Amino acid sequence: MESKIARLGIALAAAVTAVVATGSAALAAPAGATPLVGPPCEVGRLCVWDGPGYTGARHDYYVCGYYDVRSSGLTRVGSFVNNQTGDQVATFSGPDAHGSVVPQYTSTAVDARPDTTDRTTWVVQPC
Repeated sequence: MESKIARLGIALAAAVTAVVATGSAALAAPAGATPLVGPPCEVGRLCVWDGPGYTGARHDYYVCGYYDVRSSGLTRVGSFVNNQTGDQVATFSGPDAHGSVVPQYTSTAVDARPDTTDRTTWVVQPC
């Protein structure tokens, strides 16, 4: 009887270990995933700040479209984290010398730029 209980205890311990290991694996990053750079930004989002160094007002974009950041309470794009998935490309646009809004630069996920204040960027296209 004692050996049956010991075997049952060992089997139970093995089952618990398997469940814990499976749960941990489910929470781990996918193999080959690039670690996030910069400050926290939820997966699937383009997080934009109006100051350099991820400071000032912040707005997160997660739906494809053409957005003037000034309508979201930002004054410009000063820094950003592109934590979108699937190598999604974000396009950033601003005024050229004649005042027309034109593409200035792009970012392929996962990417972060702590200082984009060398340009006056007003428009983002997350995808």
